Amino acid sequence: FSANLDGIGPGWGNAVRVDASGEESSQSVSTIDAPLGSRTAIPISLGAEGDNVYLGLLATGIRAWTQEVAAMVGGLAVDVYDVATSGFGLDWVGLGPLPRALAGRGEVAITLTVDGRQSNSVTAFIE
Repeated sequence: FSANLDGIGPGWGNAVRVDASGEESSQSVSTIDAPLGSRTAIPISLGAEGDNVYLGLLATGIRAWTQEVAAMVGGLAVDVYDVATSGFGLDWVGLGPLPRALAGRGEVAITLTVDGRQSNSVTAFIE
């Protein structure tokens, strides 16, 4: 689900970083206070070695999934740890932790494959 509601560009959701001590911090992955069509990705830091970053993204059409849901972020496979209904016809997908190999990559594509069908691609910005 894209932040601009056009199926492309930055995704709509949150990033949660869990540091080595277990403390969590959260941020949006995109601006949502800007007008549609001008929303942009907010840089996500993977933090220090030992930190883990997870993405929670809004999606549609996967609540009735019957097989494994797979995710790719920046061309790398990322675990899908949860799929849930978030209300209003939206689904929620939890991904992560993000591989440290993504650090410094900038804009990366995120795609899901559900029951053999690949989603449209949205983006995130990894610093």
